[in-house]
Amino acid sequence: MVPRLAPVMAALVVIVCAMSMRLASAADAASHEGMVVSAGESKLVMTDADGKEHSHTVAPSIPVTVNGKPGKLEDLKKGTRIRVSTDKDGNVLTVATLDARKRSS
Repeated sequence: MVPRLAPVMAALVVIVCAMSMRLASAADAASHEGMVVSAGESKLVMTDADGKEHSHTVAPSIPVTVNGKPGKLEDLKKGTRIRVSTDKDGNVLTVATLDARKRSS
């Protein structure tokens, strides 16, 4: 019976390792909120809460969410409130508009 447990134990070890790598990756991510200054052609310029301007390169594969639905970088209009998530190196992972109803609750 013990030899039958070896594959199960090996599978559990793989699952636990994968989960801890994912958690570590999420811990390395950061997000910040601000307003769109301009967006398009793989470039996003935004201001943070202090009014400081930030520029991000956004790869075509990066998910952009506009009002809760999939969108494009070009859909982001000047003055729109957004949240940008980046990895530890500053590479953009996601861009999403902020829903006014969710902020007020």
